[in-house]
Amino acid sequence: MRSLTLKLSLAFWLVSIIGIVLVALLAGRAVNVQSEQFETRQAREFLIGRLQSIYEENGRWPRRGETNLRDIGRNLNVDWVVLDNDNERVELASRPDLPRPQRESPEIKAAVPIEVDGNVVGRLVLLGAESNGAVAREVTQARQDFLANVQRGLIWAAVAVTAIALLIGFGIARSLVRPIQALTIASRNLADGNLEQRVQVQSQDEIGQLAMAFNQMSRDLATSQKMRQQMTADIAHDLRTPLSVIRGHAEALMDGVLPPDQETFSIIHDESLRLNRLIEDLRTLSLAEAGELPLMIRPISPTDLIERTLLAHKPLADDKEITLESDIASNLPIIAVDADRIAQVLDNLVSNALRYTSAGGRVLLKVQKVGDKLWMTVDDDGEGISADALPHIFERFYRADSSRQRDGSGSGLGLAISRSIIQQHGGDITVTSGNGTQFTIALPISHNL
Repeated sequence: MRSLTLKLSLAFWLVSIIGIVLVALLAGRAVNVQSEQFETRQAREFLIGRLQSIYEENGRWPRRGETNLRDIGRNLNVDWVVLDNDNERVELASRPDLPRPQRESPEIKAAVPIEVDGNVVGRLVLLGAESNGAVAREVTQARQDFLANVQRGLIWAAVAVTAIALLIGFGIARSLVRPIQALTIASRNLADGNLEQRVQVQSQDEIGQLAMAFNQMSRDLATSQKMRQQMTADIAHDLRTPLSVIRGHAEALMDGVLPPDQETFSIIHDESLRLNRLIEDLRTLSLAEAGELPLMIRPISPTDLIERTLLAHKPLADDKEITLESDIASNLPIIAVDADRIAQVLDNLVSNALRYTSAGGRVLLKVQKVGDKLWMTVDDDGEGISADALPHIFERFYRADSSRQRDGSGSGLGLAISRSIIQQHGGDITVTSGNGTQFTIALPISHNL
């Protein structure tokens, strides 16, 4: 039984059969009990009516031989006695040889008063009656026929319900299995390397949610593959440039085309440093994204971080005629971070801001406490980032619009590294752009310092 459709169909069928059998047993038992109780009530009411008439005709209970009691209750298949109000003396009986029931017997407890003109003149006892009032007697032919008809009706109903259950169960099973089969086929195609897989979402239940999760996974894998291919191409391009320069100058030196002077060696040295910086950035990013970048956490004042960043970038800002200033709130809390890594992030953000801000512009470093977070913002009044590029600005090697790429410096990994470092500190980094660009770092404040 490898077919899920067959398994589900049989499961529905078995559940239906079990339910039908239980209902049939309970219904048959209930009908049998109700029919017995109905016959008991009918016999009791008939006997009480006849006995009341006998008492009214004689003004008392007749003595033996005065009244023919043979026909009373003959068709009812029940024996009876009439006791006095104290349940001591037998006033009347269906047969002369019937014994008086025991005082604590179920029959006595089920005795029914016989009233004439509002007075209780005796108590009718149906012999063989149990405590629930059912009469132990031979089942009449009419009741047998009635029960047989009920059983036949239950059998035909069971057959009809079983057929309907099979049809409904098969339909439900097919509707459940069809999207699972589609997911299976799409998963196999995905495993074969075809990442552009989508399955139709036909419901909002758990299977529909599974289909949506699969589609999201497929999109993410396809996007990741494209990003990996793009990253590989970008890395190859960025590595090829300094390597080509170094190789070209080395070959020129070997061939005697270039003189072995300071300028030639400086070019080779600068390109080797550029190559080393790119490789180091790739290593740092890989460690940070894997959560394995070592952090030396220690308490530090946010003011010290900002002042150190201002001091490091002040000469470049002055050289480009850009105003570099800070806005530091008072009474800032101490934070527990890796100061060198946070300084690396601030250096990258400020360097970018200075690179893409024109002469006469301004770069502002702002620090404030917002809730249980410390916000550090680097705000420039440059041309900003386009709306299309903004969602991708933290992706590695992403090439933003030309206004953000005036020179070829940088590895293209700075923002990706910055985001990974901040996330490893339990914080977040966001960017907004309009009239200028604002990068905001939100770091958690430790209350144990």
